[in-house]
Amino acid sequence: AGQNVKVAGGSLVFNESGALVNSTQDAAQDNFNFMNAEAGEIAFSFGPTITGGSTGLEGSTSVDSASSVASVAQNGLASGDLVGLNVGLDGTIMGNFSNGEERVMGAVTVARFINNQGLIRHDAGNWAESYESGVALVGLAGVQGRGTIFDYNLENSNVQLAEEFVKIISFQRGFQASSRSIRTADELLSEAVTLKR
Repeated sequence: AGQNVKVAGGSLVFNESGALVNSTQDAAQDNFNFMNAEAGEIAFSFGPTITGGSTGLEGSTSVDSASSVASVAQNGLASGDLVGLNVGLDGTIMGNFSNGEERVMGAVTVARFINNQGLIRHDAGNWAESYESGVALVGLAGVQGRGTIFDYNLENSNVQLAEEFVKIISFQRGFQASSRSIRTADELLSEAVTLKR
């Protein structure tokens, strides 16, 4: 850090037409240590040369002017941190990184059964397969009859609220009627004890 180091050198030879005649490279760096990255190889390609059977004009050329960089191409990315996750409809989990890269991190699989009514019910809304339900057919969401997945969404209730309210009211009325029956029986017993005295 803070000090420039020469990692490779060489020369380019052009003819009077500006075509690349020959290129040489010395001090080739086969194991260059990048900062915050794994070591790798640096390779320079200045284009085909006349000595190689080309016109020498497809890659690097020379003109009668000061040297400057005309274009820069990059096939890598800077180091980045994971900043977010998105889940697709098929359950694919995409990771978003601070350097703009998106990468598949994994997938949420979904299971379906031949007979859902044959599942064994457990506590906390959990279910287990049984002989009647068949084995779990696990795969990506949205494939072969499996449901899709929506991220940042809550699943609505899968019961009929009106029907459940009717049941609650019926249970409440039944409880009130039972309590009144018990009260009436208690009053009759009290009256019977009073008559005996």
